[in-house]
Amino acid sequence: MPLGAVNHAVQLLPLLVLGLIVFGFYLRRQIICRQQLQGVRWLQSMRILLAHIQKHRGLAAGVMSGERALLSQLEEVQQLISRDLLHIADVGDWVKDNVHWLAVTAHWARLAGRLHSMGLLNAIDQHNRLIKNILVFIDDIAAEHYLTKDVRGAPNNWRELLAAAESVGQARALGTALTAGGRYFEFALKTRAELIQVMLNLQEMLEKMDLPHAQQQAVHELLSYIKTHILVNEQSSAADFFARATYCLDSILLAFDEELSRVQQRLSNLRRV
Repeated sequence: MPLGAVNHAVQLLPLLVLGLIVFGFYLRRQIICRQQLQGVRWLQSMRILLAHIQKHRGLAAGVMSGERALLSQLEEVQQLISRDLLHIADVGDWVKDNVHWLAVTAHWARLAGRLHSMGLLNAIDQHNRLIKNILVFIDDIAAEHYLTKDVRGAPNNWRELLAAAESVGQARALGTALTAGGRYFEFALKTRAELIQVMLNLQEMLEKMDLPHAQQQAVHELLSYIKTHILVNEQSSAADFFARATYCLDSILLAFDEELSRVQQRLSNLRRV
């Protein structure tokens, strides 16, 4: 090979190496972005399941405390949860061997099969434990799919929204049980004490987290309603309270949906670059 050609090749070598490095970085970015988008799809599916199990808890609390009018809704939500589980299994193969997901499905099977033989407080506690497992699995999804931080490296705040939603969900279940059972039902004192503790935890959470204004307002209004109409004057029906608490919970989950949509849009834009 002529000496000039060799010198030219040597001069081009750094550019070739740089090109390979840039291409490798681009390829890795595309692979990670694809994984992140898949993770968003997992999270969207898990959010639907989470909302249904939270609703199941609240309706079950009302039915087990004497509000039989909620039974048809309870049965409907139970069917929706079964569909959710099948849908999540179809999103991808990653879920099938995840120990936290297997724990969720096994726990739900036990809870659904023995619900009507459980006492009220045990049923609420089992729902709480199941939802805790779901939130752990959601953390798994975020970690495995590079979704714990946004594109700027800051923590994604959608996880805080799920924590706030769960506290509202617990308040909904306890308040529904209290309004359905009345002042003198068997678990009134215990249920009131747990509801007050959940309210305190939720108030503390509001002071620490950056919840959107509309959702903050909804939570404050719910807390005020519980204090004046449930704990003091007892002027609410189970169905009315359940609907009010559901409005608050749905507003928080809507904020979660919007935040996740923004994450999805940013990732989609990155893939097109």
